[in-house]
Amino acid sequence: MNKRKLGIVFAALAVGFGIIQLIPVDFTNPPVQAEQDFLVVTQASEQTAQKIQQSCYDCHSHKTQYPWYSKVAPVSWLLKSHIDDGRRHLNFSTWESYDLKKKDHKLEEMSEALEEGWMPMDQYVWMHKEAKLSPEERQELSNWVKQLRGELNVPAGQADGHAEGHEGH
Repeated sequence: MNKRKLGIVFAALAVGFGIIQLIPVDFTNPPVQAEQDFLVVTQASEQTAQKIQQSCYDCHSHKTQYPWYSKVAPVSWLLKSHIDDGRRHLNFSTWESYDLKKKDHKLEEMSEALEEGWMPMDQYVWMHKEAKLSPEERQELSNWVKQLRGELNVPAGQADGHAEGHEGH
């Protein structure tokens, strides 16, 4: 390919990149009602709350803090999709709206995610070093989550184990 054709290709790519920046992505966080929030409802200690906020809340709550690169397409589209998916799967900001059975199941999944190491996602930790949990922190949080689950007092036969299935986070 000669220099002229290469220049045209790069110019077209630059124009295309510029045009996709005009496609809006709504990064507005929904309002937060403290009385619905997981950390408020569970009365998590300050240390526990800090770990969960740093490792989980950007994708699983209405308290997402968007980094500078979230404004750049196509990264913005990917981030928005991940956050929407994370909130659909588990939303700490709407915890109190979950029924007892769903809370039980989500706590079970949280413990499993911590122990198996699939949350927080590696891609997230690469860009957010403060979100990385040591094996000891994972176990500590998992034990706390298991304790919460035990305190739910779900009647026998109502806990559904993995009824919703493992969805990857």
